[in-house]
Amino acid sequence: MKEFSFILHTAINEPFGRVLIENALEGRPSIAYDSGGIKEIILHKETGYLVKVGEVLAMADFALKLLKHPGKYNHCCESSEMDVRERFHVSLYSELLGQILNA
Repeated sequence: MKEFSFILHTAINEPFGRVLIENALEGRPSIAYDSGGIKEIILHKETGYLVKVGEVLAMADFALKLLKHPGKYNHCCESSEMDVRERFHVSLYSELLGQILNA
């Protein structure tokens, strides 16, 4: 995966796309369907792109946009890593789990 510039994630209604988190930690954007837990991971036009389920041509358009516009690509790369480190950090999840268990 280290050789990829970005990933196209084509799963539908995936509850939690761990591969999207791993990809973002490497500082790469993702393009995925706006379904399931995926829409909570990717921030559209910030950390990657979301498209409606089945809109393969829209995925291709966003892929071309990332390839043709280095500024947009670099912005998504920087944003994806920073965002995932802030929102999906293990200590944050440990704290939230502790709150649920103590409630």
